[in-house]
Amino acid sequence: MKGIISKAVVCSLMVLALFLIWSPVQGVAAPLITTSQIADSAVTTPKIADSAVTDAKIVGPISATKIQDGVFQKKISNMIVVAKSGGDFDDIISAISSISDASEYNPYIIKVMPGVYNLSASLWLKNYVSLEGSGTLNTIINGSLHGANHSAISHITINSGNFAINNYNVSPTITDVNINGPGGTTGIILEGNNVENGIIIPILLNNINIKLDGDSVYSSCGIYGSATAKMSGINIIITNAHNFNGINTWGNIEIDKFNVTGTNIDGVGIIGKGIFKNGTINVSGSGNVTGFVSMYASSELDNVTINSGTGVMVFNAPDSKVLINNSNITSTGYSIYAQASGPATAIRVAQSQLSNGISHYYAAPIDIACFQVYDSNLLPVNCQ
Repeated sequence: MKGIISKAVVCSLMVLALFLIWSPVQGVAAPLITTSQIADSAVTTPKIADSAVTDAKIVGPISATKIQDGVFQKKISNMIVVAKSGGDFDDIISAISSISDASEYNPYIIKVMPGVYNLSASLWLKNYVSLEGSGTLNTIINGSLHGANHSAISHITINSGNFAINNYNVSPTITDVNINGPGGTTGIILEGNNVENGIIIPILLNNINIKLDGDSVYSSCGIYGSATAKMSGINIIITNAHNFNGINTWGNIEIDKFNVTGTNIDGVGIIGKGIFKNGTINVSGSGNVTGFVSMYASSELDNVTINSGTGVMVFNAPDSKVLINNSNITSTGYSIYAQASGPATAIRVAQSQLSNGISHYYAAPIDIACFQVYDSNLLPVNCQ
C-alpha cells in the first residue's frame, strides 16, 4: 500500500511540476522562458524578425525594472514639447500657459518640433521661459510674439502680421530667427530694456534675417525702437516699400556684421546712433534714398560699404560726433551731407573712399576733418 501511495504522490508531483512549467496564453499552453533559451546564440534573427514577436507572446505590462534604468518611463523636467502629435501640447500658447513656477532657479524650455503653427492670438513669453524651434526650415510660426526677460527665442521662422517680435521693457536673446512680413510692417520692435539693480540689460540679436515685401501707405521697418541692443549677423531685405527704414533706432546700438538692402523704395537704410561695424547698406529707388542717417546723436561707422542716393546724412545736436573709418561710400548724390543743429558738431573721416564728396549746410558750425580720404578716382577729398 505504501508503494502504491508513493507512486501516486510521485505522479501528482510530476503533474504539478508540468503545470508550473507550462502557463496558459490565450488558452494555449506556452512554456516559460528558460536559461538555455536566452543563452548566447540562442536568440536568433528569425525569432526577432518583423512580425515574429506578436502581442500574443507578451503578457502583462513590462515594468521599468525590466528596461535599463527605466529610461523610457522618464520625462525630462522643465522641458515642454510642442508637436503636431506625441508632444505635451499641440499648440504653443497652451504650452506657455501651463507654466506657473518659472524662476531664476527653475527655468523652462518650450521645445517646438517641426511643423507649421498658427497662433490664435499674440504669443506672450514668460520670464525665465525660452522658446526653441527645430530650425528655421522646420518650425514655422504664423503670428506675433512678445519677448520676456531672461528668455530666449531661437531656431524658428515667423510669418508676421503687424510685427514679428515686440520687446517692451524686456531684454531677451533672439538667435537664428527668420522673419517674413508684408509691406507696412515691422520685423522686431525694441521698445525699452529690462533694468536690474540700476543696470540696463541690452537686448541681444544674433543671426537674424528679416524680409518685408509689398507696397503700403505705412512705413516698413526691419528693426525699430529705443532700446539698448547688441546685434550680430543682421540681414534685412525690404522691397517695394512706399517708405522704408532698414533699422530705425535711437537707443544705443552696437552692431557687427550686417546687410541692409532696399529696392524700389523711398527711405533710409539705417537711422541710428551707436557703433556700426563690418556691414553693407544698399538702397535704391525712384524716391529719396539715403544709406545712413545719424540724427541728433553720436555714431561710428567702421568698415561699412554704402551704395545709395545720399551716402551719409548728419543731423546732429550739440557736442555730438560722427566717426567714419575704413569705409566706402558710393552715392549718386553727396557721399556725406552735414547739417548742424547746434555748436561743436564734429565729423571725422579716415582711410575711406567717398565717391561724391561732402556738402555742408551751416545752420551752426560744423567741425570736419579728414585723414587719407579719397574719391572714386583716388584723388584726395577736400573736407572743408
